[in-house]
This record gives sequence, C-alpha cells and structure tokens, in this order.
Amino acid sequence: MNNVEFHGFRIKLRRGRGYKNFRLSYRGLDDILLSAPKSSSIKECMKFLEDSKQWLVAHKSTQYTIHKDKIFLFGEWIKSELQVLDEWNRLWLYNDKKIVEFYRLKLQEYISISLPKFSKLLGLYPSDVVYGKSLNTLGSCYTVSKKIRFSLRLSLMPYYVIDSIIIHELTHLEFRGHDCNFWNFVAQHDINLVATKTYLKTNSGLNRYIAKKLFKN
Repeated sequence: MNNVEFHGFRIKLRRGRGYKNFRLSYRGLDDILLSAPKSSSIKECMKFLEDSKQWLVAHKSTQYTIHKDKIFLFGEWIKSELQVLDEWNRLWLYNDKKIVEFYRLKLQEYISISLPKFSKLLGLYPSDVVYGKSLNTLGSCYTVSKKIRFSLRLSLMPYYVIDSIIIHELTHLEFRGHDCNFWNFVAQHDINLVATKTYLKTNSGLNRYIAKKLFKN
C-alpha cells in the first residue's frame, strides 16, 4: 500500500486484483483510501483523484464537525444527560470505558426490539447475539453455531442501517455466501437496501473516526 499527497489530502493507495474499478472511501478524519485495479498506474490513479476533487472537498467540509455540546448516537448529534456528555468530552483526552458501555446498552436495547421482529418476518432465528468492536465488519454470522455478532459501530448509524445489517446477517442463516439467491432474499425484505448502501458509502469518514475514538483506544 502506497501513501500519496493530493491537494492537502492524505491518500492511501491500495491496488489489487479484486478491484475492478476505482473507489474512494474515508478511513479516518484525514485518511482516505483509494482502491484501484492492480494494473492501474500511478498516473491513472492521480487522474481519478483529480476528477474526484470536488467530491473530496464536499465530503470533508460536511462530515468532520465534532460537537462538544452533543454526542453522536444513531446517526445524529443529540443532546444527552450531563454525565454522558461529560464522559463524551473526556474521550478526546483519554479512553473512558463508561461511555463504551453506554453505547453498548443503547445498541442492545434497539437490537433486542428490532431483531425479533425481523426474525419472525424472515423465519430465521439466531442461537445467540454478541457484540464486538470491529471497525471494518458491521456484522458477522457464524453459520455452524447460528450465532450473530454485531459491531458497536452500529450504534453510530441510523436505525434503518441497523435494520439492514440485521436482515443481512439473518439471511446468512439461510445462505452462506453472497450469491444471487442471497441478494434476492435480502431485497425481498429490506426496503432500505439502497438507502443503506448510500449511507455507508457517503458517511464512513466521521463514523469511522468516532468509532475509533470510542472503541479502539
């Protein structure tokens, strides 16, 4: 993986056979990942960045505002009780386990209501639900044990995104891979599939940055 500078942006360039097209994604407050086909040259990568400059500027200007009088929960900045707000502000100095538990409980509360609803709708029931701190994987399904694992990063995303991830992981109880049967089943039950894909593509920067501060320190 190479690092390149582009008009004040720090770009991590990753080329591989698995990438058919150029793709940009935020990996942190300042880091941006450019995924590119293995055969692409540096010149081609830089041209793509130049063509995408407007996108880079627009996303950076709208995503990275950190509010110290609010907390980020379920995809929005909200006012919260003083104790939680105080712990939130302390995050920027050092890690605080109490606020991690706050987010864990909030996510568990929502999933405990939403998951049974979708399990009944799909006719698919996990054996257990656990929570982790993964930054890259929002959900995992263990097809042998029928256990589902959700990332605490979901607590930073809108409810409809969480529902989409629930449906996605429940579907893996029936279909192990991501073939057409899997996606056809998902599409039959997830009315927010397109909206979720759009959200994950356009809001990953701030979300990932806060998640790293919350759960990875």
